[in-house]
Amino acid sequence: MKNYVRVLILAVLLGGFIRNAAYSQIVGWQFSTPESVGNEASAPASYANDGLTVTDLTRGAGWMAPSTTLPRGFVSSRVGTATDTTGMVAQDMYFGFNVTVKSGYKASLSNIIYKLRLSSAAGAKLYFWKYSLDGTHFNKINDPVDVSANPPTGEGAVQPTVNLSGIPALQDLPAGTTVYLRLYAGNSGTGTTAIGRSAAGTSADFSLSVGGSVENLSTSASLLAWQFGNPSTAGNEVSIAASLNNSNLETATLSRGDGLNNTATYSRAFSAIAKFASTNDFADTAIAVANDMYFTFSATAKTGYNISLSKLNYKVRRSAGGSQVWYWKYSVDGTHFVKLAEPYLLPEDNTYGIYAPSIDLSSVNALQDVVAGTTVYFRVYVSGSNNSTGSTNIGVSDQYASNSYVLSLDGTVESTLPVNLTSFTGKSNGSNILLNWQTASEKNNAYFEVLRIREGQEPLVLGIVQGKGTTNEPQSYSFTDVNPVNGTNYYQLRQVDDNGNAELSGIIPVKSGLTQPAFNAFFNGDVLNISFTSEKTAASDFLLTDLSGRIIYRKLIRLNSGQNVVQVPVSAQNGIYVATLVNQGNPVISKKIMKL
Repeated sequence: MKNYVRVLILAVLLGGFIRNAAYSQIVGWQFSTPESVGNEASAPASYANDGLTVTDLTRGAGWMAPSTTLPRGFVSSRVGTATDTTGMVAQDMYFGFNVTVKSGYKASLSNIIYKLRLSSAAGAKLYFWKYSLDGTHFNKINDPVDVSANPPTGEGAVQPTVNLSGIPALQDLPAGTTVYLRLYAGNSGTGTTAIGRSAAGTSADFSLSVGGSVENLSTSASLLAWQFGNPSTAGNEVSIAASLNNSNLETATLSRGDGLNNTATYSRAFSAIAKFASTNDFADTAIAVANDMYFTFSATAKTGYNISLSKLNYKVRRSAGGSQVWYWKYSVDGTHFVKLAEPYLLPEDNTYGIYAPSIDLSSVNALQDVVAGTTVYFRVYVSGSNNSTGSTNIGVSDQYASNSYVLSLDGTVESTLPVNLTSFTGKSNGSNILLNWQTASEKNNAYFEVLRIREGQEPLVLGIVQGKGTTNEPQSYSFTDVNPVNGTNYYQLRQVDDNGNAELSGIIPVKSGLTQPAFNAFFNGDVLNISFTSEKTAASDFLLTDLSGRIIYRKLIRLNSGQNVVQVPVSAQNGIYVATLVNQGNPVISKKIMKL
């Protein structure tokens, strides 16, 4: 049994490790779907985080693509003859690729996981990794690994993980930084050496991957944003609610115009097939407008807020025959739409999508200081596709990240209320109740009235707290109700400005009375010891019952404010019982106790 428990715990820990490791992958190569020949001149990354640009996997001059093939791998034959590390570097005997951090992101690298495969024991024997931040001066990452004793032939073998997290130069990489990574390999024979092989028929078996984290810095200003990777979309959803929705904006959804249908599916995207064929001529955008061939969403500020919009960001993907021309318009009445920017041409079909140039909204006067209740409509018209097989998509999102936004609207939200109340909370504090509230900004704020709400009666004014006048800095306030009623108390704030105008906050409930942590009961022989804390003087009914609910002992107890200790003789058999304090006929606190 103990061994089983150990195995179970180990399985749970390993399961958590594997899951976390998968979610940290930011770059990866797999060679089985589509299946590689093996001797391609280069291999594009199968997966790359949206915040990174990754070059193809290539060979240095000391290795070449052989005439022989290796399906599900990336194979090389030696050109260089060096077997020591110095010679391997001098003769460019390496596999290499580059990772560049995109604008608006930062990245940190944590590890490299790779799989090797040799045609025979005559393949490369010695392997080690180096990195560079300028493409010229390379630094050693790990000590050389010698596979002579156990050559990874056949399907190959995963090598020891290469740790990058301890290298300061590879942490918090700013936008524009390029990291050059090389795996040097020395060969003393004529065999081939490969990165791979990936498991047949699966797109999840990465033979080479880089782990780490990528942070999207630009999303901090996003008011609305969509990601489709986690959880993954099918692509043919009728509409999709925003993944990020500013709390001061109404709920926003992304949908299609009548000229697009949702028969196309593409995982981690929002897909469509046009109902009408069109050309990629910019002058032919009229057909998209006339036939409602667009994706659309809207933004509306809630009461008490204005919005100013600064940027529109989007990522697009198309299959062969999908839309090539993307054309954004906006409207503030839902009828008359105005061009936002010149059409964007997406000439190539692609697998993971392409970030189109962001659209600047800051100079569009109609999109600044948009008042509450006014809806701004956005449409991206699409043309240059067939009406049968070509899919047109917004996306594709990173399948491992929940903040991989492929469509976002940036801007600012400003409160128009005299006081922007951000929180109002209360908690029991001994025999008192402490109220706390915060404001983000204030305009001509004279004072707050603290009200206790009473059913069927006028609110009771407990006190007044002076405001801070006019300020754009966050402010914190507190008030103590020294005489709350037993049970649940209801509180509200009435904010009054310099002109006598008033605004009421929402109502919050705060419980007062007996508290669970202050109650304890236990047997000492045939004596039942009861201790508890009461915030008020009151009468309470104490019951001791067995697990079937049969009453073993019952007593009316006078509660004094503060600590109470009661000892009563109770003749009961050994077993498990339930001790309960009841106030005004309602169970207040219960606790299981055992008599031995």
